Amino acid sequence: MARILFIRENYSQALNYYRNIMKLQSDCIPNPRIGMGLCFYKLGMIEAAERAFDRCIESNPQDATAHVLLAVIEFNKCKQADLSEEDIRGFYKIGFIHLRNAYGAERKNPIVGLYMGRHFAVIQDTEKALAFATKASNAHGLKNVQSEGFYIMGRIHHQQERYVEALACYGKAVSFNPDNLLAQFGLGQTLLFKQDVAGAISAFERILSKEPKCVEAIAILGSIYSRSAASKSKALEFFDKATNIIHERNTLSNQDPLMFTEMAQLLEQTDISKTTKAYMFALGICGQKIERGEPVEYMAELLNNVAAINHMDGRLDTAEGSYHKALELCAGKDGDVDMIAEATITTIRYNLARLYEERNEIERAEEIYKDIAKNYHGYADAHLRLGVIEQSRGNFEQAAELYKDVFGMMDSKNVDAWTLMGMLQQKQNQIRNSRKTLERIVKEINRHDVYALLALGNNHLGIARDEKENIAM
Repeated sequence: MARILFIRENYSQALNYYRNIMKLQSDCIPNPRIGMGLCFYKLGMIEAAERAFDRCIESNPQDATAHVLLAVIEFNKCKQADLSEEDIRGFYKIGFIHLRNAYGAERKNPIVGLYMGRHFAVIQDTEKALAFATKASNAHGLKNVQSEGFYIMGRIHHQQERYVEALACYGKAVSFNPDNLLAQFGLGQTLLFKQDVAGAISAFERILSKEPKCVEAIAILGSIYSRSAASKSKALEFFDKATNIIHERNTLSNQDPLMFTEMAQLLEQTDISKTTKAYMFALGICGQKIERGEPVEYMAELLNNVAAINHMDGRLDTAEGSYHKALELCAGKDGDVDMIAEATITTIRYNLARLYEERNEIERAEEIYKDIAKNYHGYADAHLRLGVIEQSRGNFEQAAELYKDVFGMMDSKNVDAWTLMGMLQQKQNQIRNSRKTLERIVKEINRHDVYALLALGNNHLGIARDEKENIAM
């Protein structure tokens, strides 16, 4: 009766029945103190639960169940907030002693084996973790244990980038226990890797049906929907929901800054204020990670994005400061600069040059453009800006050569290069050449290019006026 009441989650009544059993037969097997301890645990009376399990061990030091339950309590203590590293190590050490005692008492106990698998997964002894998890996955009749065993196997394969094996294990974990939300999460991630977007969405939505405030699942769904222009509004709904939950729980420092970065990129075309706020959240999280000694790979990119927004809004001094901070971060990285970091540095320097140009510090801008054009000949925008500078000085031939460098040797369909050439020809009163250049954009590159169409319209209007004046004369 006590077990039935426990299964029905009527823990208080179940506890009374276990107490009555103790009065009638204290040496009953299985030990009723195990049941009492579980009831205390479910009722939030953790210390009473520990005492009950300790009494079990006093009467039978080889009681594997009591040892493993005490291990679980100690492991759960490690999850408390505001614990020092020393406290966490202390609780974990006590927990592992109980777990080792449980394993020594009953090596074939599937629950003990499961927790041994978890332990070795934590300390990254993958060979032992897989061995124990495999045994747990074969614990016939204990579906939750089997599910957890397959989940541990899936996580190890996932970490080692064996995605096919990980997907299979996560799938089996979910089939044994659909409420294993960690397995559902891993399943969603590996389905995404396989580009099974519909399957991944289903997995994450199943998580939300059980845990509506799971920020990680909400953020990933937002990220998935953000990839399609048709579902951007839905993506923003998910990102807003995640942000509200984060603020409600005051857990901003523990979040992934990439979520806020994706949110900012979605908002760039519609709401600059919210975009800036999202980037600042991402920067704040990165800053806190750095303070905790955690690696952050994309801080420079974030600073560049924030600087670019301030730049567009005319806050040039603030933008310049952020560009310089981003460059300092890139320069401060240990070891050789890889291609990605090099590309980031070049982009930031180009943006800084644009800022100098806008502030009429032409020589500073020109120096950066020339350096980029020399070292990264395919960086078309640097050539184009040098052309614009030469054109502003009246050096039309040099400007034309720089524009030709782009569409002649780098990118024959570079709209900006052809547009600048067309406008230069117009400035030199080469009206018909200008028209041909602009028509080339519309006919061969992009017939919907608004700037080319507008310039072409003005060009035709100018020709019509000239002809009208000639007739009048």
